[in-house]
Amino acid sequence: MRILEHRTISTSGNDNHQHILLEWFGREWKIMLNDNHLTKMTTAYLYDNDWRRFDNRTREEAQIFEHIKLEKIVKLKYKVQ
Repeated sequence: MRILEHRTISTSGNDNHQHILLEWFGREWKIMLNDNHLTKMTTAYLYDNDWRRFDNRTREEAQIFEHIKLEKIVKLKYKVQ
C-alpha cells in the first residue's frame, strides 16, 4: 500500500474532510473521511463514479476499511463507526 496523496480540508462548519488517494491491490482508491465535531464520528466514503459509503462490498474494501478504523492509514480525530 502506498499513500499517493493526503489532503485535509477544514470548513467553517462542524466538519473536517480528509481526501486520501491510495495505491493498493493493483488499483487506486479515492477515499474521503468526514470528521463531524458534533457527533464525534468519522464517516468513510469511497469514490467510484460518485461518493458512497464504504460498505465492504469486496474483500479489498473490507480490508481497507478495517485499516482505516484501526488508524493504520491515517490518524483519525474520531473513530470510524
